[in-house]
Parts: sequence; C-alpha cells; structure tokens
Amino acid sequence: MLDAWSLIVLLITTNSMKKLIFNLLNNHQENRTLHYLLNSFSNNGVEEEEASEEDWIFGMSNANKTVLREDGQWDMYLPAVEVQKKGSVETMACVSFSCNNVLETLAKRKYDEDWNKSDRFLAKMSNTTRRGNAMKKVIDTVRHYGAIDEERWSFDENIIKTWSQYYSTINKNTRIWAKEFLDRSEVQYDTIFNRHPQAMMEALKYSPIWVAGYAWGKGNDGLYHSWGGANHAFMIYGYEEGKYWKVYDSYSPYKKCLAWDFKFFYPKTIYLASKDEKQRELDEFIRKGFKYIMRSDVDGGGKGQIYEVTKNGLRELGDNEKIDQKDKNSWVQRRMKDKIITGVTEEKYNKLI
Repeated sequence: MLDAWSLIVLLITTNSMKKLIFNLLNNHQENRTLHYLLNSFSNNGVEEEEASEEDWIFGMSNANKTVLREDGQWDMYLPAVEVQKKGSVETMACVSFSCNNVLETLAKRKYDEDWNKSDRFLAKMSNTTRRGNAMKKVIDTVRHYGAIDEERWSFDENIIKTWSQYYSTINKNTRIWAKEFLDRSEVQYDTIFNRHPQAMMEALKYSPIWVAGYAWGKGNDGLYHSWGGANHAFMIYGYEEGKYWKVYDSYSPYKKCLAWDFKFFYPKTIYLASKDEKQRELDEFIRKGFKYIMRSDVDGGGKGQIYEVTKNGLRELGDNEKIDQKDKNSWVQRRMKDKIITGVTEEKYNKLI
C-alpha cells in the first residue's frame, strides 16, 4: 500500500503528465500515441457501469415512449451551452451535464419550454467524485431526488473557485424544491444494447442519445475518432448517415462531428413525461380544432371507435348518439373534410385515457 507521501508524488506526476500531453495535443491532435497516453492518465468524468437484469432494454421495455423526431435530428431543440470546467475548477461532472442536456432538449421538443437545470445540484446529489460518476447512478438520482433550475444552485465562476465550493453541502430548502420536479414530471430510460448504427438511428426518433466515449481525438478528416476507452459522457443529437454522428458537449467546441464507426459505451434513451401530459394532449387536440378522434390502429386494438374530445377527457359516442351507424363512413368523411376529426394510434389513445 502506498503511503501518503507516495500518493502525493503520484498525483503530482499524473497531473503534470496530463498537462504535458494536453499541451502537446494542442498542436498534434491527430497523434494517436499521445491519445493513448492521455487515455492512460486521464478521465474526464465517466465511470464504468455494469449491466444488470433490471436494466430496461431499448425496444423491449415498458417505457412510456413515443416518436418525437421521425428523422432523428434534434438540432432545433438544443439547450444553452454550459461548461463543466470554469477557471481552475474541473468539476468532473460530464455525466450530470450531459444528462441535463438530454432532459432540456426533450422539454424544448415536447413542451416548447426552455429548461436550464442545475448541473451542480445533480453532480452533488449523485455523489460525483474526482473520478466522475456512472451514468445509471446520475439518472436514478434525477428519478428519485428531482431537479432544480440553474439559478437556484448555479456554477458562478466568480464565486466558486475550488472543488469543495462546487461540491458544497446542499441546504434542506433546495432539496425540497428539487422534489417538486417529481410532482410534475416522470423520467424513464432504456439502455441501448444493440449499438449498430441502424439501432442508434431508430433510438434517436424517441430521444437524443445519452452516451459515453473517448474524448477527444480529432483526425485529419476533421472528425473525432474513438482512440481510447470511455472517459467522457455527452449527447448525440443527430447524424449524417454513413458519415458522422452529431454530438453536443460540455467542452469546446460544443458541437462535434464523430466518425461513423466511433465506439460508444452505455448508450441510453431518456423519456420525459409530464404528469399533466394527458391534459396537455387533450388541450393540443382542442387547440387544433379537433372535436372528435377515431381509434384507427386496428392491429393495436382499436376498432374505429369514435370519441368526443372535451377538456375533461374523452367521451365515447354511443350507437344512437350523433352518429347513424349505418352511415358512419359518410359521417366521418364529412367531419374530416371540416377538419374536426382525426385518427389516432393506440399509443396516442392510451395517453388520452
């Protein structure tokens, strides 16, 4: 076992070596030997995680998910840039920063709301260390302890100058505020075990992909390549099929293009649902002028049932009410022409009941 003095010497040596490699990489980004050395000495904040029988698997779970971007592109919903290293404070909190980036992107797409959740709060509550954190540990912290806005527990570099200040104890009131998030929102997630590009592109229809990988080796082609193990977490927000993946990061440049064969670790989709989502869905139908819906997904269980859409929910129309069953098709066609009825899938119907 190393004594205290040996540990100090090792730490100084390691930090000095990391700084030297970083300086060399500024002028030799494509040098794979330097990246190999950096991977040996460096970790930007992600820890290994083990697969578990309890993991929800993308494509096989009971997660409450729906297609939000058929093209898998999330460019127009990206949140504001936030940096995990300010001044001399390297937070090692990339897992928390990237997790919040996914939640904020989803909130923009689903609710047209500009969220800015506190990365510092999440990093502390999930017990981030100088080695970083594991992704499942961070997302489970959101699910059980909630989230707060950045302004309530911010990372102000003019005030926070040290690691201990960044990870200071969170007061009781702040923890109570965070729990209020859980009164309004539910967070679920799947792990993507099939990392073939087709599976990743399919997952991007539902959520930006939260993932870990090697940071950062830039080749002569202008793309970032996987030249080491997972040492950093970030968000995939789109792709150019067969060419590159689009990534949003907590280090500059904040938008990066990763080689198509980049090796990803622990990829996850996150699902954000409002506990008032049923009311949101009903209000959206009413806003669009629809007075009726029809369950059109026969394979999913619908049999053409027609419902009136009201502020208080759906009301199924009876056999003798408003519709002459013998003339049902023409009844529907007239209202389709007036744009006051629309068909819904069983997935959508289940969100309305």
